[in-house]
Amino acid sequence: EDTFVFMAGSGIAAPVYELKGLYSKFSKENKISVIERAGYGYSDVFQDDRDIDTILEQTREALIRSGNKPPY
Repeated sequence: EDTFVFMAGSGIAAPVYELKGLYSKFSKENKISVIERAGYGYSDVFQDDRDIDTILEQTREALIRSGNKPPY
């Protein structure tokens, strides 16, 4: 079963709600994961660097912790 990963760009306060119209079309036949980056939606506040390496590391960790195995 494929995993579709949805990540919002800047300016979307709650991706899990705002992207529902899109990801609901895939969720019947595929596994989906909606990533809320630190500081967005219901995520924790994050005070450290927000560079691309940190964001990528946190995203991969979240996917693995939620039981999603690569590739994504």
